[in-house]
Amino acid sequence: MVDVNKLKESLYIINSISYEMNQLHNELDILRIPVESVVLRELRKWEDMQICKLLDEFREFKKIDPETYGVFVPIIDYINKYPGIRTSRNKQLAHSNREGDKKWKPWWVALKGQAVPNSEYERLAIYELLQQIWKILEFKYNKEIIDAHSEFREDHKKFIEALKNRVHPMNFLENVIPTLTEVQKLLIEKQIGLNIMPSI
Repeated sequence: MVDVNKLKESLYIINSISYEMNQLHNELDILRIPVESVVLRELRKWEDMQICKLLDEFREFKKIDPETYGVFVPIIDYINKYPGIRTSRNKQLAHSNREGDKKWKPWWVALKGQAVPNSEYERLAIYELLQQIWKILEFKYNKEIIDAHSEFREDHKKFIEALKNRVHPMNFLENVIPTLTEVQKLLIEKQIGLNIMPSI
Protein backbone atom coordinates (compact mmCIF):
# COMPACT_ATOMS: atom_id res chain seq x y z
CA MET A 1 0.00 0.00 0.00
CA VAL A 2 1.40 3.39 -1.05
CA ASP A 3 1.79 6.00 1.70
CA VAL A 4 -0.15 8.86 0.09
CA ASN A 5 1.39 11.61 2.24
CA LYS A 6 4.95 10.52 1.47
CA LEU A 7 3.99 10.10 -2.18
CA LYS A 8 2.69 13.67 -2.40
CA GLU A 9 5.83 15.02 -0.74
CA SER A 10 8.07 13.18 -3.18
CA LEU A 11 5.99 14.17 -6.20
CA TYR A 12 6.08 17.81 -5.09
CA ILE A 13 9.88 17.74 -4.79
CA ILE A 14 10.35 16.06 -8.18
CA ASN A 15 7.88 18.41 -9.82
CA SER A 16 9.52 21.54 -8.38
CA ILE A 17 12.99 20.55 -9.58
CA SER A 18 11.73 19.37 -12.99
CA TYR A 19 9.79 22.60 -13.48
CA GLU A 20 12.82 24.76 -12.64
CA MET A 21 14.99 22.80 -15.06
CA ASN A 22 12.32 23.12 -17.74
CA GLN A 23 12.16 26.90 -17.23
CA LEU A 24 15.95 27.15 -17.39
CA HIS A 25 16.10 25.28 -20.70
CA ASN A 26 13.28 27.34 -22.18
CA GLU A 27 15.03 30.60 -21.28
CA LEU A 28 18.42 29.36 -22.49
CA ASP A 29 16.80 28.61 -25.86
CA ILE A 30 15.62 32.22 -26.01
CA LEU A 31 18.79 33.88 -24.69
CA ARG A 32 21.27 31.88 -26.79
CA ILE A 33 24.12 32.39 -24.33
CA PRO A 34 27.51 31.62 -25.94
CA VAL A 35 29.00 28.27 -24.88
CA GLU A 36 32.16 29.99 -23.59
CA SER A 37 30.16 32.34 -21.34
CA VAL A 38 30.85 32.35 -17.59
CA VAL A 39 27.10 32.70 -17.06
CA LEU A 40 26.41 29.47 -18.94
CA ARG A 41 29.21 27.67 -17.12
CA GLU A 42 27.74 28.64 -13.74
CA LEU A 43 24.25 27.64 -14.88
CA ARG A 44 25.62 24.22 -15.82
CA LYS A 45 26.92 23.81 -12.27
CA TRP A 46 23.45 24.66 -10.99
CA GLU A 47 22.02 22.11 -13.42
CA ASP A 48 24.40 19.45 -12.07
CA MET A 49 23.11 20.19 -8.59
CA GLN A 50 19.49 19.81 -9.76
CA ILE A 51 20.26 16.49 -11.46
CA CYS A 52 21.80 15.19 -8.24
CA LYS A 53 18.80 16.37 -6.24
CA LEU A 54 16.49 14.50 -8.59
CA LEU A 55 18.56 11.32 -8.41
CA ASP A 56 18.48 11.54 -4.61
CA GLU A 57 14.72 12.03 -4.58
CA PHE A 58 14.20 9.12 -6.97
CA ARG A 59 15.80 6.92 -4.30
CA GLU A 60 13.18 8.17 -1.85
CA PHE A 61 10.44 7.59 -4.42
CA LYS A 62 11.65 4.00 -4.86
CA LYS A 63 10.80 3.32 -1.19
CA ILE A 64 7.28 4.65 -1.76
CA ASP A 65 6.41 3.06 -5.11
CA PRO A 66 9.08 0.55 -6.21
CA GLU A 67 6.90 -0.75 -9.06
CA THR A 68 6.66 2.60 -10.84
CA TYR A 69 10.30 3.35 -10.02
CA GLY A 70 11.22 0.19 -11.92
CA VAL A 71 9.77 1.67 -15.11
CA PHE A 72 12.30 4.49 -15.24
CA VAL A 73 15.34 2.58 -13.96
CA PRO A 74 16.84 2.51 -17.51
CA ILE A 75 16.81 6.33 -17.51
CA ILE A 76 18.53 6.48 -14.12
CA ASP A 77 21.08 3.91 -15.31
CA TYR A 78 21.78 6.09 -18.35
CA ILE A 79 22.39 9.19 -16.22
CA ASN A 80 24.55 7.22 -13.80
CA LYS A 81 26.94 6.59 -16.69
CA TYR A 82 28.10 10.13 -15.87
CA PRO A 83 29.39 9.84 -12.28
CA GLY A 84 31.31 13.06 -12.86
CA ILE A 85 28.06 15.01 -12.47
CA ARG A 86 27.92 14.29 -8.74
CA THR A 87 31.68 14.70 -8.30
CA SER A 88 31.50 18.06 -10.06
CA ARG A 89 28.61 19.13 -7.84
CA ASN A 90 30.49 18.07 -4.71
CA LYS A 91 33.80 19.65 -5.61
CA GLN A 92 32.67 22.85 -7.35
CA LEU A 93 29.50 23.70 -5.43
CA ALA A 94 29.36 21.91 -2.09
CA HIS A 95 32.93 21.51 -0.86
CA SER A 96 35.00 23.84 -3.04
CA ASN A 97 37.93 21.62 -4.05
CA ARG A 98 38.22 19.84 -0.70
CA GLU A 99 37.57 16.32 0.49
CA GLY A 100 35.25 15.49 3.38
CA ASP A 101 38.27 15.72 5.71
CA LYS A 102 38.97 19.20 4.27
CA LYS A 103 42.12 18.08 2.46
CA TRP A 104 42.85 19.82 -0.84
CA LYS A 105 41.51 17.91 -3.86
CA PRO A 106 40.67 20.16 -6.81
CA TRP A 107 37.75 19.25 -9.05
CA TRP A 108 39.95 18.50 -12.08
CA VAL A 109 41.83 15.88 -10.04
CA ALA A 110 38.62 14.44 -8.58
CA LEU A 111 37.07 14.17 -12.05
CA LYS A 112 40.03 12.36 -13.60
CA GLY A 113 38.75 9.20 -15.27
CA GLN A 114 35.09 10.01 -14.61
CA ALA A 115 32.59 10.52 -17.41
CA VAL A 116 30.97 13.95 -17.56
CA PRO A 117 28.53 15.39 -20.11
CA ASN A 118 30.96 17.55 -22.09
CA SER A 119 28.73 18.63 -24.95
CA GLU A 120 25.41 20.47 -25.09
CA TYR A 121 23.99 17.40 -26.87
CA GLU A 122 24.85 15.14 -23.93
CA ARG A 123 23.29 17.60 -21.51
CA LEU A 124 20.17 17.88 -23.64
CA ALA A 125 19.84 14.08 -23.69
CA ILE A 126 19.98 13.93 -19.88
CA TYR A 127 17.46 16.75 -19.58
CA GLU A 128 15.04 15.10 -22.02
CA LEU A 129 15.27 11.77 -20.20
CA LEU A 130 14.55 13.41 -16.84
CA GLN A 131 11.52 15.11 -18.37
CA GLN A 132 10.23 11.70 -19.47
CA ILE A 133 10.29 10.51 -15.87
CA TRP A 134 8.18 13.49 -14.93
CA LYS A 135 5.72 12.72 -17.74
CA ILE A 136 5.36 9.17 -16.44
CA LEU A 137 4.67 10.39 -12.90
CA GLU A 138 2.31 13.09 -14.14
CA PHE A 139 0.35 10.52 -16.14
CA LYS A 140 0.05 8.04 -13.28
CA TYR A 141 -0.35 10.45 -10.37
CA ASN A 142 -2.12 13.47 -11.81
CA LYS A 143 -4.63 13.75 -8.93
CA GLU A 144 -1.95 13.36 -6.26
CA ILE A 145 0.17 16.04 -7.93
CA ILE A 146 -2.75 18.46 -7.99
CA ASP A 147 -3.50 17.66 -4.34
CA ALA A 148 0.15 18.17 -3.38
CA HIS A 149 0.21 21.59 -5.05
CA SER A 150 -3.01 22.63 -3.35
CA GLU A 151 -1.65 21.48 0.00
CA PHE A 152 1.88 22.89 -0.12
CA ARG A 153 1.55 25.96 -2.34
CA GLU A 154 -0.45 27.99 0.17
CA ASP A 155 2.32 27.84 2.80
CA HIS A 156 4.87 28.52 0.09
CA LYS A 157 3.00 31.64 -1.09
CA LYS A 158 2.68 32.95 2.47
CA PHE A 159 6.42 32.57 3.00
CA ILE A 160 7.25 34.39 -0.27
CA GLU A 161 4.83 37.22 0.57
CA ALA A 162 6.42 37.62 4.00
CA LEU A 163 9.84 37.96 2.34
CA LYS A 164 8.51 40.57 -0.07
CA ASN A 165 7.04 42.59 2.79
CA ARG A 166 10.30 42.84 4.71
CA VAL A 167 11.52 46.41 5.11
CA HIS A 168 14.76 47.01 3.22
CA PRO A 169 17.00 50.04 3.71
CA MET A 170 16.90 52.50 0.84
CA ASN A 171 20.70 52.64 0.79
CA PHE A 172 22.52 49.36 1.40
CA LEU A 173 25.62 51.29 2.52
CA GLU A 174 23.74 52.35 5.65
CA ASN A 175 23.79 48.70 6.66
CA VAL A 176 27.36 47.81 5.75
CA ILE A 177 29.29 50.95 6.75
CA PRO A 178 29.60 49.96 10.47
CA THR A 179 30.97 46.53 9.49
CA LEU A 180 33.37 48.00 6.93
CA THR A 181 34.57 50.57 9.49
CA GLU A 182 35.34 47.79 11.95
CA VAL A 183 37.30 45.85 9.33
CA GLN A 184 39.16 49.01 8.27
CA LYS A 185 40.32 49.54 11.87
CA LEU A 186 41.59 45.95 11.98
CA LEU A 187 43.46 46.44 8.70
CA ILE A 188 45.21 49.49 10.17
CA GLU A 189 46.06 47.57 13.37
CA LYS A 190 47.55 44.68 11.33
CA GLN A 191 49.42 47.16 9.13
CA ILE A 192 47.71 45.96 5.96
CA GLY A 193 47.73 49.05 3.79
CA LEU A 194 44.38 48.66 2.08
CA ASN A 195 41.46 51.07 2.18
CA ILE A 196 38.14 49.26 1.82
CA MET A 197 35.90 52.19 2.69
CA PRO A 198 33.63 53.18 -0.21
CA SER A 199 33.63 56.68 -1.63
CA ILE A 200 30.20 58.07 -0.79
